[in-house]
Amino acid sequence: MNREKKKDIISVIAIAMIIFAIEAAAFYEFSEVEFHLFEFENALTLILITPLLLLINFTIASIILLLGSGKLNPKLFFHPATLISTCFGVGKIPFAPGTWGSIFAAILIFHVANMPRYFFSFTAEHMIAFFIAANIVIYFIGVKTTDIYMKKTGKHDPSEVVIDEVSGIFVSVLTFAALFAIPYNLDSQTFKPLLPFAIIYLFLLFILFRIFDIWKPWIVGKFDRKNTAHGVMLDDVFAGIFAGITCFAILMTMFYSGALQNLIAIFLPEWIGQHE
Repeated sequence: MNREKKKDIISVIAIAMIIFAIEAAAFYEFSEVEFHLFEFENALTLILITPLLLLINFTIASIILLLGSGKLNPKLFFHPATLISTCFGVGKIPFAPGTWGSIFAAILIFHVANMPRYFFSFTAEHMIAFFIAANIVIYFIGVKTTDIYMKKTGKHDPSEVVIDEVSGIFVSVLTFAALFAIPYNLDSQTFKPLLPFAIIYLFLLFILFRIFDIWKPWIVGKFDRKNTAHGVMLDDVFAGIFAGITCFAILMTMFYSGALQNLIAIFLPEWIGQHE
């Protein structure tokens, strides 16, 4: 990592911390809700909202830095292909843009998955159908916008393009959900108690996807070496498939070995009592 890159990272973190300070001051000044960190619900809320705040603040900080240093071409940045392929500037974060793109996708999936609870009724089959449609749309939009961005910048597999990570995370969730639906449909009573832990599965899928995306085994690496928009997208698609399969294998292994039940008994004993 060169000196300029390190300087950019430090500058982005500093700007983001200033934004955090302003947000915290505004929260304590205008919020009428008492917030006790060590209460479980408040701690869980903080855990869920922190990645979103980090994502937003680091993105804003990166854009401010790039504009201030003259490194950002506003005409190119505000082109629809750039906005979509970089996920509205998330890919401009100067450190670990792929990880931030994956976090963007995970947050998006979390809120999409919770929409039925607040707005309309979805069955599991409807949700899987939705994710199939979403994956197809994201993939082809990703290919088109990535191709345009690559041609405009002359770059091959630019790191700031993170729509491929979004596609990969969506594919990992679809793969896991489709595999989980098989035993669930055969014996719903046995596997229904596992449904409330969806956020844990999403976190595990995120970790596994990043491992496969960085490791790039077998076909993932083959597509990564192709200097085309399809290659950019497909390496993450297959990383997502591998992540989904691995996550399902881990869950089933832990479930049938009893390890999962033992962990639940240690950390969530009240949940065991509700489902006995």
